[in-house]
Amino acid sequence: AIEGKSHKEIARILHIKPDTSASQYFRAKNMLARMIKDLKKKENKL
Repeated sequence: AIEGKSHKEIARILHIKPDTSASQYFRAKNMLARMIKDLKKKENKL
């Protein structure tokens, strides 16, 4: 999922559950997309 590692591998490294890895990844990806969208809106107003 991330840099060639599965959520299971990431979970083992971070001592968390695979579902936690997946949900945090999903949230972070959505947050980044929102931030990029907002930045593009601001750039268009200039």
